[in-house]
Amino acid sequence: MILALFFVLASDPPPDASTMVSYLRNVLAREAVYPEPFPENVMFIFEDEDSTTCTGSFDHFFDIVLKADQSAKTGVDPNTAPVLDRFRVYIDGTVLWWSPIPGMYVPLEDFINGITEL
Repeated sequence: MILALFFVLASDPPPDASTMVSYLRNVLAREAVYPEPFPENVMFIFEDEDSTTCTGSFDHFFDIVLKADQSAKTGVDPNTAPVLDRFRVYIDGTVLWWSPIPGMYVPLEDFINGITEL
């Protein structure tokens, strides 16, 4: 799986934000990180990209924010979209989660396992 992912994400030129958002959506759905109905109840917002060192390396990453998809039928203000989580996705397939306690990105596995503080 990781090897296949490497070939998909390591294409030349590097993947775009849409590809990385789709990849993150698939990872989070596969790992069942969020309750159903996922991903219908969230918005994936591309925030930032760093490709300053992307000359043959895998330092290129995309920052993606998950926001609650509010609507009038849910009984909440549809003009709000609170942030649920933030992720950094590297083109080699590595996914990190933003942990507000130490104020840094940590491995997705730590987030899934409930290890959110250092």
